[in-house]
Amino acid sequence: MIPNRGKCRKLEVLISQLPGVMKFRSFHERHPNLYNFLSNKTGLNITHMEEAARFQIFFSILNNFGYPLPEWAHQVFPEPLTLVRAYALSLPTFYTDMQRLKTGPLLRDLVMHIQSYLAGNESRFLYLYSGHDVDLTGLMRALGYTAPLVPNSCDAVILELVKDLVGDYYVRGFYRQFDSSELHAMSIHGCDYLCPLKDFFRLISSYTSSVPHNTFFRLILSYSLSSTIHS
Repeated sequence: MIPNRGKCRKLEVLISQLPGVMKFRSFHERHPNLYNFLSNKTGLNITHMEEAARFQIFFSILNNFGYPLPEWAHQVFPEPLTLVRAYALSLPTFYTDMQRLKTGPLLRDLVMHIQSYLAGNESRFLYLYSGHDVDLTGLMRALGYTAPLVPNSCDAVILELVKDLVGDYYVRGFYRQFDSSELHAMSIHGCDYLCPLKDFFRLISSYTSSVPHNTFFRLILSYSLSSTIHS
């Protein structure tokens, strides 16, 4: 399990600076009354993106199970609330430094297990990391996906180490959605479908090379291991 509640002062400072970023300012300029609208309709005091994003989750669950939504909900769902949630999920990993702090420990652990396997010191063939939607979003962003992402519960990213006939190693990625058994091939940082292992290590090195090992245990308090991470 990868909790997303670990405290990191540097990450908190970086997140606090994001409301001034043009991307978020322009969103608020396009939807100046969204928080007031939600506050008036619910009786709650909605003042920031994360609070508004919870309504997207709530309405999505109702919608998926066939329950009717309040009439007023159709004015804000699916949009702009889906975009609000996508932005909210991207907050902890918006910049490379933030991805290094939030997702770097996970990627570093993955690299360590691959290296251990190649050295003949790894007895396990599968490592499972269970996290939240924000963890899966952070991983996707670190793998090169910059478009707004809104993972569903039980969506999964699968990273697989494979070897060709001449003995060269590659990493390939798949995305599995919660309502389908079909695997969708992923491109990692613009790599081909099969990303050479040395290129994979190089592409994620900015997130892993400067992460102290004890950071993993400070930010990620407990975990069960796998090459699959799901929300």
